[in-house]
Amino acid sequence: MYDTEEKQQENRLHYGGDEEISLRELMEVLLQHKVMIGLVTAAFVVLAGVYSFVIQQPVYESRALIVVNFPESVETPYGTFAYPSRNVQEYTEMVKGPEAVQLTVKALDGDMTAQQVRNRIAVRDADNGNTFRIVAQHGDPQQAYQLARIHTDNYLDYLQITMRRIAAGAFLEEKRLTEGRLEKELEQARANRTATQELLETISPTITLQNALIGEADQAILYSGIAESDLSELSGETILTQVVNPAYERVQQELFEIKLLKNDLSGSLARTRNDLVELAVEQTALRDYRETLDDNLLTAGTLELTAAGVSVLNRPVVSDVPVGPRRGLNLAIGLVLGLMVGVFAAFFRSYWEQSAS
Repeated sequence: MYDTEEKQQENRLHYGGDEEISLRELMEVLLQHKVMIGLVTAAFVVLAGVYSFVIQQPVYESRALIVVNFPESVETPYGTFAYPSRNVQEYTEMVKGPEAVQLTVKALDGDMTAQQVRNRIAVRDADNGNTFRIVAQHGDPQQAYQLARIHTDNYLDYLQITMRRIAAGAFLEEKRLTEGRLEKELEQARANRTATQELLETISPTITLQNALIGEADQAILYSGIAESDLSELSGETILTQVVNPAYERVQQELFEIKLLKNDLSGSLARTRNDLVELAVEQTALRDYRETLDDNLLTAGTLELTAAGVSVLNRPVVSDVPVGPRRGLNLAIGLVLGLMVGVFAAFFRSYWEQSAS
């Protein structure tokens, strides 16, 4: 047992000595090749400087701050429209939507392709949860401003068109169901009117009541004066009176209410059908606009749904201060990479020399 502990102690001393020797050798290698490490590092820093100050062009930004604050629903000429989503993230994803990008490409007269527009447009979160920024980058500050301004307006138009398309489809479906329901109710009202009219024709408007004359005091006194007879002699006499038939009045009132209901249903059905025509025109215009991007087609629409939900809090402005290149960062990266490559080269050279010897 004693021999085993002594061997373990010797091994610890032995390996500890190897670690001290290895660390010393590492430091010696670095010191021996410090000039090479310095030259390699300097070369990388110079390359980073050339790239940052000579090759890489300055980049300018122009930004627009958008606020999204959709209510749960909005009133339209066709009814209440419930917004499909109030999640800001979904609306930020639409910034680079295909229609918005194509509108910008069209507005720029083909100076940029769709891919170039996507590459130069970015979306960044703002401090507030319901706001975000549309950022445009370009080597020319004026071009960056123009791109941010045009794409912001096109994004709002694209969002408006998308909401109008969703609303038109939803209202068309709703109006079609309403039209079918009103047609059935109107048909039932017409049938009820016919049946009630026929029933009314079978009922006499008045009925004749036969009452004892002595029971009608005023009539009895008048009659006794004309006949020059005593009231006591009139006990057997009767008088006929015509009155409005209560059943006729009740059925007549029912018929009047049915006619009112029929008129209301006819008016509602006419308005619903008119809405269907307008919505069909709206849907056709939006579909054609999606294919042609003809702004004249949008004048036919009557749905305005995003004015109160999305607005531009800060419009884009021209900025003469470049945001890139980040020269300090590039130089720091060059310094770190130069040191790493220099150290690697030093160890590789030392290893090569020891292997050759």
